[in-house]
Amino acid sequence: MAQRILGVDLGSWSVKGVLMERTFRAWTVESVAEIPVHPGEPETLRERQFEALQQLLLDPDLKAEVAVAALPGEQATLRFVELPFSDTKKVDATIEGELADTLHFDVYDAVHDHRIQEKREDGSSLSLATAAPHHTVEHLLTELQDNGVDPRFLPVDMLQMYNLYTHFLQEDASKPTAPLEPATEA
Repeated sequence: MAQRILGVDLGSWSVKGVLMERTFRAWTVESVAEIPVHPGEPETLRERQFEALQQLLLDPDLKAEVAVAALPGEQATLRFVELPFSDTKKVDATIEGELADTLHFDVYDAVHDHRIQEKREDGSSLSLATAAPHHTVEHLLTELQDNGVDPRFLPVDMLQMYNLYTHFLQEDASKPTAPLEPATEA
């Protein structure tokens, strides 16, 4: 059975929506929409974003069973954490304490997650961890729900860009190349 998933991006200049359909074997893009975030009234950027989101949600082509949104990267902290072991259960049990030493807020009042990026031959590991204050995540979820989006998944936006690059675009031959250096006269 197909499942329709709406991805919402609350950008500074526009609010974007992408409707994906997931079937047993594939993903397809069903619809894409963008609504500009107009300057001026309402006063705050967040209010203007949610005004644009309300317009976006009126599009009948974007109706979905599941929604996904993202926590803005400036509201979260990302850290690479190196550990002398790579056992997944051990990393899971240790990562919170490692984050506690590096965060500017209390890790015990935060939402955090991690992914092991590399398991090394010497038995050590490198994880990418993210954390955000609980109240920040709760506030965004409440605002989204109040505006008609109840996300099942709320990742950090820049971490998802990193995942997109590492999983799909790393070998993309269409990437722009650096321009040639201008010739200098001797």
